[in-house]
Amino acid sequence: MIIERLILVAMWAFGIISFILFITRKKLREGTLAILLFQAFIWLYDEDRGLLMKFQRYSFFS
Repeated sequence: MIIERLILVAMWAFGIISFILFITRKKLREGTLAILLFQAFIWLYDEDRGLLMKFQRYSFFS
């Protein structure tokens, strides 16, 4: 359990540091939008806990 939390903290730290270092001030809004859109896709289409996967059994097309 501890190692999983350590990995999550390291991933967050790596992501925040990378965002600060690699996105220039001129492109900050575009970079933020790209990250938020990518995160929305992950939330929606995650195999185990995604929002669309929870309601898949109620779909008309399956």
